[in-house]
Amino acid sequence: ESEVGADPDDSIVSTHVEASLLQHSGGWAKNRPQDTFNLNELRAACPEEVDIDVMYGFGLDVGLPLQPRFRAVRQVQRGDMKGLARLEMERDGTDQGFWLGPSVIDSSFQALMSLAEPGVGIGSLKIPLSIRRLQPTGRAFSTAVWSHFQVLEVTEHSSVFRSWLLNDAGEPMLFFDRVHLQEVRDEHIQRVLKASGRQDVEQQALYSVEWDDVESEQLAEKDLVQQSLVLGPSSALLQMGVESGGAFRCVSHGEEVDMLNLEQLLALLGEKEWSSVSFSGGLSDDSDVDILTFALSLVQAAVKVQNRTWPLWLLTRGSQPHASGTDEQCVPTHAGLWGFARTVRTEYPDFRISCLDLAVDGGLAEGGVARIFAAPHAELAVRNGTLRDCHLARSSVPIQRATRLNMPARGALTNLRQVPQERRPVEPNSVQLRIRAVGLNFR
Repeated sequence: ESEVGADPDDSIVSTHVEASLLQHSGGWAKNRPQDTFNLNELRAACPEEVDIDVMYGFGLDVGLPLQPRFRAVRQVQRGDMKGLARLEMERDGTDQGFWLGPSVIDSSFQALMSLAEPGVGIGSLKIPLSIRRLQPTGRAFSTAVWSHFQVLEVTEHSSVFRSWLLNDAGEPMLFFDRVHLQEVRDEHIQRVLKASGRQDVEQQALYSVEWDDVESEQLAEKDLVQQSLVLGPSSALLQMGVESGGAFRCVSHGEEVDMLNLEQLLALLGEKEWSSVSFSGGLSDDSDVDILTFALSLVQAAVKVQNRTWPLWLLTRGSQPHASGTDEQCVPTHAGLWGFARTVRTEYPDFRISCLDLAVDGGLAEGGVARIFAAPHAELAVRNGTLRDCHLARSSVPIQRATRLNMPARGALTNLRQVPQERRPVEPNSVQLRIRAVGLNFR
């Protein structure tokens, strides 16, 4: 059990494991499965030595980045469904006061990863679910022991083994009978961590963008605009699918206004009290730099308009590839307009600037455009005729810990293994870099 909270009346006690204590008559002498092992014979039966970094790399591949103090396997050899491992606690002071350290017991389970094939790995993370019998022998414990293990059953999602912790004379100190390891997936761990509030700071700082349908109540009829100004290259205005007259005034760059001329833009923006102003440049095939330059000029003019009440909308097409909730075709050319709009909101908090992304193969009827331009949202997308709004959410992607590439044997890139790396404190006059990608060469 574990208890959280100092106040006895307000603490939370959680049960993690239950066991039955049985006392057999005759003690170990009459109930022992085998009392002595010849270490030399065990080594001969397990002739293949396994690289420790490769073995722990299998754990890293399935979301088990063990730190040095929990990595007590110092040497391991394997045979047919069995192995022999040397287990020792870190001799850094944390081993003091233990008869048999918890990392040693845990590493006796970790050693089973040595039986995995390098090109296959362990498949999935498996943790102890039950132990039929855990029997001490009465011999003195140690923080440096041998572990002899035998696999009894193996399936895709579970395995059963037994093991002995031996002293240097080959005498058992502790016997594990039928240890059942059950598969646990990363999403299971993340749910447990989230429920317990024990996700680390890095994981809590990792966010992703999620999209949800906008409720129709947020676009009430009373919010429909009556007059809107639409600016942009003529090709973009055509793709937008609206025409001048009625609810819209469409003005094309180079024909009716020069969007790089602040005086002309100010005169147009101040011509009347527009319900909204939108820039359709993100729908065109023009270069991203040209469109961003037009958007910058438009914002520079808009912030100078006195008593401004209308919002400014920046339109793009296919720049938000996850707006539908599934992978879709992406056209990132003008996605920079969304980042530009976020910068404007930071520099001009009172200036309402919003973004609208249309589907690559979709459009909008005039009534739909008018309704959207009245919406209070900052970032919207239209997919399959549905309006969607985005927001930040905790990411389900697990944080990638510090790792290094290990190559125990030269000759093939397939020998490369990703193994955990301890993050060290940054020393004076030094720099620590986090590398997300690296180029590989070979000879």
